[in-house]
Amino acid sequence: MNSKEYDRALRALEKRTHLPRTESRVRKAVSELLSAPSCPLPDHLSLLQLSRDTEGRPRLLTTNFDTLFEHAARLTGLTDIRSHAGKSIPKPGGERDYGIFHLHGMIGDDVLKLDGTDLILTSADFGDAYLRDGWASQYIEDRMRLGTLVLVGYSAEDAAMRLLLETLDADRDRFRDMKDIYAIEVSTPDSASLWKAKGIKPIEFTDYDKIYETLSEWARYAMDPRGYTKVKAASILKSGP
Repeated sequence: MNSKEYDRALRALEKRTHLPRTESRVRKAVSELLSAPSCPLPDHLSLLQLSRDTEGRPRLLTTNFDTLFEHAARLTGLTDIRSHAGKSIPKPGGERDYGIFHLHGMIGDDVLKLDGTDLILTSADFGDAYLRDGWASQYIEDRMRLGTLVLVGYSAEDAAMRLLLETLDADRDRFRDMKDIYAIEVSTPDSASLWKAKGIKPIEFTDYDKIYETLSEWARYAMDPRGYTKVKAASILKSGP
């Protein structure tokens, strides 16, 4: 689709194919296509490491349905990370506010023994979560008041994000406690202006390889600042003028 309104296309497809009292063929296909592969996941691990709170626990919010972050944790021996999805995500700032948060739901994973949840997949699902019921938009607003959000891999024109971020930007005049939001993304001719129009501070790169190289380096520093600085300083001194 040229307009990239995939949520609307999926809604139309589901309406045409779904029979009453049967499993949605669209949602079943999505779950099967997005099952987690068995392979190294260094980019996901970097984001997990960078999301750690002051007690060293990851606090990572994703709109992905897959369990790649959970597999990245498992492959590196981090087996005590909790997963939450949809309306069961812990309240921001509460005692249980840590782990991997799947805002739009999560597909099941037999390997990790994780049950699947309802998915926010179609335009109707987005309308309920962000407008009619509004629980997702309320969660993001609460999240903004407690800490800095860094968006990685999103487009400024993603349907749900566009509506939500433009609304929250308008709220900044009324609620002075809202923190800054940054977006790490690949640069396009108009991307910076689109982000700034929504009150987001863009950090742009030429391509995704550069983004994840930078995140990987940042994660190495975050995990061991003293050791990282020592190694880098020795490398600079060794290379000479």
